[in-house]
Amino acid sequence: MRIHANKLLDEMGMKSDDRLVFRLKGQFGYVDGSLFSDADLASVRADTVFLNLENSEVSDCGIANLPDMPALRCIDLDGTRVTDIAMERLATFKSLEEIWLEGTVVSDIGLGFLQSLKGLKFISVLDCEHISDEAVSSLQAANPGIEVH
Repeated sequence: MRIHANKLLDEMGMKSDDRLVFRLKGQFGYVDGSLFSDADLASVRADTVFLNLENSEVSDCGIANLPDMPALRCIDLDGTRVTDIAMERLATFKSLEEIWLEGTVVSDIGLGFLQSLKGLKFISVLDCEHISDEAVSSLQAANPGIEVH
């Protein structure tokens, strides 16, 4: 899925390093959880800045058990089994700036939970078949300046 995102960014005239998901990879606070299961999430460090769970087996249960992470700026949930329930938990991470949800079953309801994240600058909902244009518009109205792809 990341290849698709890179191509889209190129078509928009943006470099991939404009996104936190690319800039923070490998930096302090980066956690590669691509092989994590739900049980692993309870032990994620509180100082995590970027949690990469792309294509992992993580579900709502694991997201519910995440510790408080006051520095969390970016989470990649592309290709995971998360639903709207996980979005309600994500909405408690007020430092989030970037969320990747490509290919998940998150719906309009889940996107609605994220409206409270006033620092959210970017969200990718490519291939999220249950998210309507109306829900995207509502998120943009609640968070002026947010980029939604």
